Amino acid sequence: MRLPHLIIVEEVLPEVRRKMALYLHKDGMSQERIAGLLGTSQAMVSRYLRRRSELHADLEPIVGQVSMELSAAASMGEDPDQLTERFCRTLDRCISMGMLDSRYRSRFGRDPPAYFKVYRSESGRAAVLDELERAVEYLMSHPIPDLIPALKVNIAGGPAGARDLNDIASYPGRLPDRNGRLTQPSPPEYGASRHLASVLLSAMRYDPSITSAISLAFNVPVRSAMACGENDLVQLDRSSGSIHELLQREGPGKNRMVADPGDFGIEPCLYIFGASPLETAARAVELQNRIGDNNE
Repeated sequence: MRLPHLIIVEEVLPEVRRKMALYLHKDGMSQERIAGLLGTSQAMVSRYLRRRSELHADLEPIVGQVSMELSAAASMGEDPDQLTERFCRTLDRCISMGMLDSRYRSRFGRDPPAYFKVYRSESGRAAVLDELERAVEYLMSHPIPDLIPALKVNIAGGPAGARDLNDIASYPGRLPDRNGRLTQPSPPEYGASRHLASVLLSAMRYDPSITSAISLAFNVPVRSAMACGENDLVQLDRSSGSIHELLQREGPGKNRMVADPGDFGIEPCLYIFGASPLETAARAVELQNRIGDNNE
């Protein structure tokens, strides 16, 4: 039988577990605790930490999104049942966007069945607000001092199919910080941001799997860290048009990062886009960690 579930169980799930083990171990979590969250043994976690990836290239985007979001959720204290629910919901979203299609074709020689791509998640406007609050809780517990611009960080999210600025939620007045550490903001609201909301809408129209964006500093530490990595960074040329025109023409690139170099009186900015607010926040923390590694 050509079951799409075989790809999930045999290829996606083991690699999600491996990447989660790496993320959580680097975050300071013990192997025993990681094993409890992943539903496996401490010995298996030890093997995950030593093993190199053998993942098919077609599955890298879906594994990257799922493992990043689940690792952030695990570090925020979600239990195994909550992580299982999040795994199913996140995977469901990725499959509905066609992210499993190319691997299914290469393995089974045909398109995946239509029933497998029916989006069953019950996410809506209230769920977006909840996920934004979870994302900011994660950022508050994982400082990003090198990524905070003078105009402050903001993060936005919207339900699939968002049409206008009132469909995008963000933080009014942006996210306050104290000495490089984000502090408790006012609750997120729909229609609270015009600029970031409009940038996110442009990205969502190009790539419907995107539902979140965060605005960060684009400075020397960020540039240096990116020069040490393998990043497909899209950069805005202001002489060729606005960021909205760039996103509508080229999208946010393979790694969903777009840099605006700024202009006279306009601060340089880095936008990171993701499939959920929590994944977007986790990618910001990953970039901060890369800056820290680069400074050692």
